[in-house]
This record gives sequence, C-alpha cells and structure tokens, in this order.
Amino acid sequence: MRSIGMSTTTTKVAGLALSLAAATPAFAQQPTWQLTGPEGGFASEVVASSSVMLANTYGGLYRSTDQAANWQRVPAIGYAQSITASPHDPNLVVAASGTSLWRSTDGGTTWDAIAVGTRLNALQFNPIPAHGTELLAIASAEYLWWQSPRPMRSVDGGLSWQSLTADATFQPLGMAVDPRDGSYFAVLRDSRVMFSRDRGANWDVLLRNPSPQMPLPSQVLVVPGVLALLWSSDGGWVSNLLRYDNEDIDHVWGASGDILGLFADPLQSGRIWSAATVIDVNEEQLGESLDFGVTWTLVPSDRNARLQAVLADGTMIGSSLAGPLVSTDAGRHWSVRTRGIPLAQINALAGHRSNGSLIAVGKAGPWVSLDRGLTWEAGAGIAETTHISSSVDRHPRDPAIALASVTRTTAGPKVYRTTDGGLNWQPLPSDSGLFNASFLSIVYDRVDPARVSATSTSGQLFWSQDGGLHWQQVQAGVRSLRAATAGYSSRLYGLAGSDLAYTLLRADRSGEAMTPVVTAPAFGALAVHPSAPHVLLATAGGSGMVPVYWSMDGGDSWHTRGNLPGWPAPLLAFDACDDRTVYAFTSATFHRSHDRGLTWTAETLDTTVQGATAIVTSCVGGLSHVVLSSNTTGGVRVRSPVVTERIATNDFEPL
Repeated sequence: MRSIGMSTTTTKVAGLALSLAAATPAFAQQPTWQLTGPEGGFASEVVASSSVMLANTYGGLYRSTDQAANWQRVPAIGYAQSITASPHDPNLVVAASGTSLWRSTDGGTTWDAIAVGTRLNALQFNPIPAHGTELLAIASAEYLWWQSPRPMRSVDGGLSWQSLTADATFQPLGMAVDPRDGSYFAVLRDSRVMFSRDRGANWDVLLRNPSPQMPLPSQVLVVPGVLALLWSSDGGWVSNLLRYDNEDIDHVWGASGDILGLFADPLQSGRIWSAATVIDVNEEQLGESLDFGVTWTLVPSDRNARLQAVLADGTMIGSSLAGPLVSTDAGRHWSVRTRGIPLAQINALAGHRSNGSLIAVGKAGPWVSLDRGLTWEAGAGIAETTHISSSVDRHPRDPAIALASVTRTTAGPKVYRTTDGGLNWQPLPSDSGLFNASFLSIVYDRVDPARVSATSTSGQLFWSQDGGLHWQQVQAGVRSLRAATAGYSSRLYGLAGSDLAYTLLRADRSGEAMTPVVTAPAFGALAVHPSAPHVLLATAGGSGMVPVYWSMDGGDSWHTRGNLPGWPAPLLAFDACDDRTVYAFTSATFHRSHDRGLTWTAETLDTTVQGATAIVTSCVGGLSHVVLSSNTTGGVRVRSPVVTERIATNDFEPL
C-alpha cells in the first residue's frame, strides 16, 4: 500500500490491511431499490388539452386525466426536451426525448416512438384548424440546441419530418404561428426577426434591431389579438416585451427576468398573461395586461408559480419547486397538485438511529418519514416563496429536535428549528446572531448536543452553545465549507474548496477554528466511521478511475485503498451494520464495497438518478437499511433491507 502524507504506519494498521484483504462479502442477497417519494418535483413544462395533461419532470414524463388531481408515470419516456398537445385533437399529444419523437393518439395511454435522427425542441402545433396536423420544431444534433438550430416541420402530426428551408443561415432561436392568419414568425441567431405569409415558402425581414438602446430579440411569442409579442434579453437577466401591431413596434414593458411564455385569456378579450422568471432571486412573476399587451401589471400571487398553460375554462396550470399547480382565480391563489409524482427535490436528508425516522429538506418541503423512507408526510412552517432548503441535522439524543437552513436571497428567516420531529418548524429569533447567514451544513456535537457548528454560504464557521438558538462567528474566509462528524465524538471535519479539489479541515470540538490537514490529498468526498471518529474514508477529485483513500489517525496519514469508476464520488457512507461495507455514488451509479473500498460493485437502481445528495444508513436487528436522495431527478429511493453476516465490531480499534 502506498502512503500519502506521513510515511510510517503502525503494526495495528498493517494488521488491519491484512484483515481487509481477506474480508468476505457481507451480503447474502442482492438488494432492490424503490422510489418512495416525497410527492412533488419541479415540472419544467406542463401542457394540456381538454382530455389530458402532461408534466415534464427531470425524473420522467407524467400524465393526468383529471386536471392534475392525480398523476401517473409514462413508463416508456424519460425526460423530454419538449412536449405539446394538439389544440384541435384532444387525444393527440407528442413528446421529444433524445432523437426520438413519442406520439400518442389516445390521450397518452399508449405511445409510439418515431426515430427522427435529430433532437427536436420547441414543439408546437399550428393553431389554424385547416393545418391542424402541422407541427413545427427547432432541430439540432447538439444538446445545446441553440448553437446549431434548424427549422423543421411535420404535416402529418409528427409521423414524418422535413426541413422548413434549405437556407443554412436560417437558424431560429424561436418560432411562432399567428393564430389569426397562420403567419410564421421566427427570431434568428443573427438577430433578424422574420415572417412568412405562405407557411415558410418565402420569408421577409420584419425587423433587425428596433433601436440602438434595445437589446436584440431572441424569442418570438404570439397570442390572439396581437400580431406578435417579441421577447429579448440583454444578458443581464432583463427582458423587454415588444408589441408589434399594424407594422408598428413599441417597447411595452421591461421585466427583471426571463419572459418564458404568453397566454391569452379564453374568456376575456384583450387579457394576456406573461410568465417570467427572475433569476437572481429565484422568483416567478405573473404579468397581466387587459388591453392586448399595451400596459401591464404584476399579479399578486400567494405562491412562487410559473404559468404553463391556460385551459378553455380559464383554469391556470403552473409549476413551482413544489410541483404542478392549479389556479382558478387568474393566478391569485394556487393549489399544489402532486399526487402520484414522487419526485420532490431533496437537498439534505437526516436520519436518527433511535427510531429510524428521516427528515428531508430541499427545493420545497420539509418532509418526514417515520418508517425509514417508505412513506412521507409534509411538514409545515418553512414558507415556500423564494427559498431552497440546503441543510438539516438531528439532535443526536432527541429525535424530536432538528435544525434546518434555507438559502434565500430575499429578506426573511434562514434557520429553522423543530421540536416535534420535523412536522412543524419555527424560525430562530431575530436576536440569534446569524446576521442573515444561510448555512451549507449544520452539525450537532455528538457528545454535547448543546454545542452546534454550522458553515455558511459566505465561507464562515458559526457555533452555538445553546442547541442552535443563538450563534456566534468562529472563523471566516473558508470557501464552500461543509462540515461532518460521526460517532460519539466532538471532533469536526470539513471539506472546503471547489467541487473537484476539496481541502480537508478539522477541529477537535465545536467552537474551535478548523485548520487544514496539510498531509491530506485533494478530496472529492469524505465519510467518517459511524463509531470511530478517527477513521476516515475519502475519494480524490478527477475522472475515470477515482482513487479511494482511508486514514486511521484522523487524517494525519492517508493510504490508497482502491479505485471507483466514473466521475468524482460526491457521496460516501459507511454501512451502519457492517463497518467493512461502504457505499459511494458516482456517475449516476450507486456502488458498494464489502472490503472498505478495495473493490466495488455497482447496484441497479429502479431508474436513472442524477444529482444524488445524501446516503443515509441504519441498522435494525441485523438488517442493513440504505436510503438515497436526489435534488435533480428527485425523490428518495429506499433499498430493500439486507441481512448482514455480522454486526459492526469496530475492529479498527476500541473506542
């Protein structure tokens, strides 16, 4: 074995190395995985006809036939880059996923795949009934489709596709069809706005740049009653809404965000809504005009909702970090409709060894499970508005107490506390001493739970002497620090730096400044032994075969142990029953090792997982339980309990 850092090893370490090499697999059967929730998950796109509704999530496509009251997974289709529903045939819906177009003629009950050979984006049906089977799309062989876009058209409802023009310079960033006369509009990469009166046979320039002060257009949107509404961005997340009518172009409204869609009220002529995202504060805005887009006001909404569709009866369908939404009063009030979508995006997950309960926080929530993740209940008290929960930790002795932090760019509480196991949360008092800090990680002292450490998004280390009610700063200038501890110990470890090259830091107890461990290599992930706080497992940054290291002296010396395939492992964890078994997640793959990282076996998950955020393990009666959370594809996956060959004996050395 090669040593990194200190060059000497003790007899005890050498003896352990021999026992590790001889370790036998700890599991007698292959485990299975199940996606259990919590319900929720951001829908990047929602489309609706009179008979069916489709929600596109990072975890796959979902379908509803009862106006979003209940959702069912479309099993054949993963994440789709574009979906749309026919305005003429309520049962015709299409979804573009990869280089295939999925098409359904029975409201999404069954689907047929059509090999297109290129990625189709921005799907839209022609709104003119005479051309009701016509579909337009922007095609590209690249994932970043706006780098080489091509206009495509299907005249048979998506069964076959042809290029709309042979002009190689005609590269659209956006296309639209006027619902009054069928005119085509397109915004090109060279910032020309084009129009065609003959469905794409001939094109004329509508405008190049409306004024020297006006940003160049990058999208075109059309609603009834207004010939065209153009959206443009200056790169500073400021959109300008342009109104084109009777060959006149007016700058109507400037919004501090990206205008993503325009929607006409089917019940009131002249009423138009705009959906915009304000990037810097993670906020959705709903604009409203009552005069065909001449003047605009912001709609006061009770939720952070992005408008996605308006039904024939005026019902609004939206999406949020919590999931699909429905409003029946023009966007003033919204109700969450996530039943059947188990894809809540989880940023942090904390279990408790005393009762197997779990608390999850993320891009909505919080949520609580009392049965190791099999079922979930939503908590209350952390307002959704404009927050993303980033961390949570449990009191090591009392499972009813926990602390959680949110990342919020607007004013408001950022750290919350629960005393009933996560069902209800209260913000810390205004005199807590946090100075508007948001925490990346919160860590209770396992020996003295009155002492709590926390690292902030701005690179500060805080600590509390009264269980997290009041805080004081210990250290500053430590970028991207995330802290961790384990076992019955006050020792605190941290990783600080970039995603591929973290520096190891440590402190002997809460309230002390953390110092770099100079003998340690640059790490990508760290795990602390559950009952021996001086035993560490880590992976290096990099790609390909990622080195695995272990230390038996709290990080003073490090030894190569094995290699993990794929990108750097963002997650490492020890099994709670068998301390020979460790877990890692890397490159969308869950791995296990029965010899403390020397060799690894990939496990088959129920579906593809991206953005894994936590591995939580527990041991009950010799059964090993493992839970995996995600903040991209979303949801919590629970592994079937596995009978271990032995219970952990802490054979590194007695505590």
